[in-house]
Amino acid sequence: MASNPTVSHLREVSEVTGDAITAAADAGLADPASESYPLAKGRVLDWVAAVAKCDLIVGP
Repeated sequence: MASNPTVSHLREVSEVTGDAITAAADAGLADPASESYPLAKGRVLDWVAAVAKCDLIVGP
């Protein structure tokens, strides 16, 4: 497995549940200053890296 798998990949291989992804998203929205959130099995969602790689965000 990749050393930095995507959340989507972790979901596909059942390392993380949909509920865990929802909880991570809710936590990130509740505290935008947080930089990371634990997902499962020692995996941590790095908000800074995720946002930096997101091509859906359009700036002015």
